[in-house]
Amino acid sequence: YFGANTAGGFSAEAWRATVRSGYPRGSNVASISSVIDPLRLDEVLAAHDWVHLQDGYNYRMQSAVDAYFDAVRADHGAGWRANVAQLAEAMIDGMQRNSAGGHRAYWELGNEIYAEQTGMTIGTWVSANNLPYPHPNSNYNDNPNHIERPNDRGIIGYQVEYQMALAIEAILTANAAAPAAFRVPIMAPAAASSSVNNGWLQALMDYEIVGYEMPLDGNGQPYIDFARPLAASLAGMRFGDLLDLVNVHYVINVDGATVNTVWDNWIDGSTTAQGVFHTEEGGVRAAIEGRGGLVAMSAFARVMDVWLSRGIDPTRARTIFYSSGDGPPGTRGVDALNELHAFIPADATALQRKPGLLSHPSVAIESYAFEADNENQRALFVLPAANGEATLDFIDMRADGWKNPQVVADIHLWNDSANPTQSASVTPSADGLSYRIEFPAVSFTAINNQALVIRVQSSGESATIFADGFESGL
Repeated sequence: YFGANTAGGFSAEAWRATVRSGYPRGSNVASISSVIDPLRLDEVLAAHDWVHLQDGYNYRMQSAVDAYFDAVRADHGAGWRANVAQLAEAMIDGMQRNSAGGHRAYWELGNEIYAEQTGMTIGTWVSANNLPYPHPNSNYNDNPNHIERPNDRGIIGYQVEYQMALAIEAILTANAAAPAAFRVPIMAPAAASSSVNNGWLQALMDYEIVGYEMPLDGNGQPYIDFARPLAASLAGMRFGDLLDLVNVHYVINVDGATVNTVWDNWIDGSTTAQGVFHTEEGGVRAAIEGRGGLVAMSAFARVMDVWLSRGIDPTRARTIFYSSGDGPPGTRGVDALNELHAFIPADATALQRKPGLLSHPSVAIESYAFEADNENQRALFVLPAANGEATLDFIDMRADGWKNPQVVADIHLWNDSANPTQSASVTPSADGLSYRIEFPAVSFTAINNQALVIRVQSSGESATIFADGFESGL
């Protein structure tokens, strides 16, 4: 289910099943003429699934936006379409060469194209070329002055017609000649929480492709110019009906509310997409501030709870952490994920969701519990459910099928400091219906400020797996 962005290279952690990078991608620029090195592609696909991020231009730079859109207008997208085709064919060939590992290459149509810079840079290009704003098929007058503004729905038509629809056209052509197992799945550009909740993502999914340019006539009215084709073969098709996957960034909030919204509205609702990839979670700021492990553990618990409650398998859902290797040692996302993997190995463990397993009589908590398929291990996650100081030195866990009185546990508090793992004591209740897990006091201060991870081991519920109750080296 999990992976990492790996601009700095690819690592071999077993939990890192998926990697994501632009290819090549220097200084956030992916050009029309980029290529894929087959040897590097083989290196990736030998051990990982790979998400290929390809914008075609750097939307933060006006000069890059101007050059890209001018080039597409000049040749009706032929250069961009041809490059996408050769990249998709290289990905298909790479999957076939490395078929023994069963790894997949995915195409991500764009990064954070909802970002505020796009409203200015693309809007400025539209104005300079005397084209209509808003685009007639994304008729939202969100940003008439073309300032930096996120979620500008008025430029969606230009983003789809001049970049994404052309890419989809090329990928579909490449896929048509490939066996089904080696076709490149098409993933939407990323949407953040504001894009999900304020209408941008819905406007993108509902967009109907024109397939041709729509300039202004002599009376200032837009018209379809059939002499200037773009992705003409897709004319009349709805963008959301051309996708295999929806894509989100930084949406894992309290109780997984936004994650559920995405599944309800666009997977179980109004698109042909079959899953949702979170191609960025965590983030640079959290890593720099020493909260990488905190964010990783909060995200793990919340998103796994959603996925397991809906019966979603890893072919349909991934979370890919950004900057997981950055930050002070002992606070990084990779530190937290490696520690969790050592207890419940990602490549050898199936988890069962255990809702309502945890409680506390006086501290408001957001809690999640998962049991390994060996029935001997539980990973518990306790997060603050209220703002304000609170001290936590125990948690109650329902037995829920466990009968062994000899249960051991340890805890790790993830916040903005490097904290050690500490031992906890586990005492069964007199009636055998619950356990009290006691540990050195930890302070909760506010929602999203702490994540307490409790690893609980019982060696007698199923087959004994470790003589000492834990894996060696923990």
